[in-house]
Amino acid sequence: MDQSYILKPTNFEFVIGDHFPELKIGRKVGIFLSGGMESSLIGIIAKKYYGEDCVLFFYSDNIFSANDPDINTHINTNITRAVGVLGITPIYLEFNYELHVSDRRQSIEDKIESLREEYNVDFVMFGFTKLFFEVEIFKQPGMTVPKIMALAYADPIRYKSTIEEFHLPTGKYAQGLLEIDIPAEVYPLLRSTSGFIRSPFKDLNKSEVVDFYSQLGVIDKLYRTSSCIMNSLTINGKHCGVCFNCQQRWDAFKILNNPDIVDKTEYVSDVAKLRREELERVIHS
Repeated sequence: MDQSYILKPTNFEFVIGDHFPELKIGRKVGIFLSGGMESSLIGIIAKKYYGEDCVLFFYSDNIFSANDPDINTHINTNITRAVGVLGITPIYLEFNYELHVSDRRQSIEDKIESLREEYNVDFVMFGFTKLFFEVEIFKQPGMTVPKIMALAYADPIRYKSTIEEFHLPTGKYAQGLLEIDIPAEVYPLLRSTSGFIRSPFKDLNKSEVVDFYSQLGVIDKLYRTSSCIMNSLTINGKHCGVCFNCQQRWDAFKILNNPDIVDKTEYVSDVAKLRREELERVIHS
């Protein structure tokens, strides 16, 4: 595996050793698996970089959800698909849901720290990307859609990804910023670049992740990952093509704008495609 990659469209130089630190002798790395393109790619890189015997995969159906049974079912569908992509056996983590509701940060810290001794884990990795941390400010108490719009457009360079990926010019997904089920106090925990919790893709967005798959020669695996958490993947094995997660996936290929890398994901609906076309018309008008 090469040590450095220049990722399009931002030309970000991703140095493997800067984001995948050296393991202590005899220890393991833990990957939190969602089934999405980011955590799956982190798993692919980690297996090559550290060796398969040094990588453990963990998952939970409600670590970042409201413990909705339907959503948990669809999350488990995505995990099952990821197992096929990665050829792994992930470890399920139970959470104290009462604590998880009352103090999400403490709940996550307690569970993740327990991995250190129970599974001999040196550190754990999450697949959160740059956009995830960019929207942290919009999770403050008292936020409304008008406040989100005002804040984003007050600094359009800083919030470029938020404006484009939440389709603020058309208003299609602004409400989605208010519905992200992660409290503001959890973001600093997941933003860490050192210590026990790592987010190696914190400087990338989905478009760079797509290019990373291509440069690693595993683009076929990308098409088998899951973004949608609606019932579509559970029922018929296809992305719905309507929800925000599907929109982000579709947009990632469009933002990358590489004619040699096309989205071969199977979608039930073409709504994401049409909304992207509408967004581009508004942006360029």
